[in-house]
Amino acid sequence: EPATATGFAQRGRYLMLTTRSVSTLYDVARVDESGLNLVTLANGPSEEVFCDVSPDGTTVLYYSNATGQYQLYTMNWDGSNKTRITFSGIDRDARFSPDGTKIVDSHSTAGEWYDLFVANADASNSVNITNSPGVQEAGADWNRATNRIVCSRGTPNGGILAYNNLTRFHKPIHKIRRRF
Repeated sequence: EPATATGFAQRGRYLMLTTRSVSTLYDVARVDESGLNLVTLANGPSEEVFCDVSPDGTTVLYYSNATGQYQLYTMNWDGSNKTRITFSGIDRDARFSPDGTKIVDSHSTAGEWYDLFVANADASNSVNITNSPGVQEAGADWNRATNRIVCSRGTPNGGILAYNNLTRFHKPIHKIRRRF
């Protein structure tokens, strides 16, 4: 079945990615740089979607709807030690901080928009850094050079927002608007 990459992270001479197939929907897999030797690491009847690899290259962060709602999981690079790390609401699209001690993810409780939360790498001590009712913040990434969190914002004015590191309810420091 074909592998379609929806997210990549390089570790040495391998790539981590999400594959899509008819029988298993989305799975987390690893492939060598030639594109050969695809190894599926997280699969099942539910969706498993790759998010990020820790800066030291040992831990893979992904989300799955195995429980009926998307939750965050970690596993070792070889696919062992799969561990669920979030347990309430919906969590997805997570990224490690540049030093690997924190994660940022899009979190929603039932029927609410997504806010950005920052937590320890094991998802403990989670803090809502956007707290924007009625606004969708998603697709966050942690800029490794500036240690800023960048995300897209789903409002009529839209835009790309950048947040200074870990300040609760912090206002965006930069907004890029797409003009048509």
